[in-house]
Amino acid sequence: EECSTLFYAHTFWIGLAGTSMETLEQGAPFAQLRAGAIENWEASLGSAVSAGDADPRFELPTGKDGSTLFTMGSFPSEARQNLAGIWNEDCHYGGFEHLGLSILQTE
Repeated sequence: EECSTLFYAHTFWIGLAGTSMETLEQGAPFAQLRAGAIENWEASLGSAVSAGDADPRFELPTGKDGSTLFTMGSFPSEARQNLAGIWNEDCHYGGFEHLGLSILQTE
């Protein structure tokens, strides 16, 4: 059994948090993911898994038996589009302003 099946938390929202929405709005464009970066990351992980010679920046963690702890396939196309989208979902929670996006915007 793969270790990743034992973890029940999944990232569904990414963004920034801070005390000033104005500051978050100024910083968001610099933090947003680009479609090309997502594709390159997926390709690097895929080649690392198949070839066994990962770019050190994308090295996959392994268990004591050498198996991969987390298996990452490709993102569904809708999630890929959402990840490369504009960070425009804002809310106030826990005393902080939040600005980001959900990769689960629709079912």
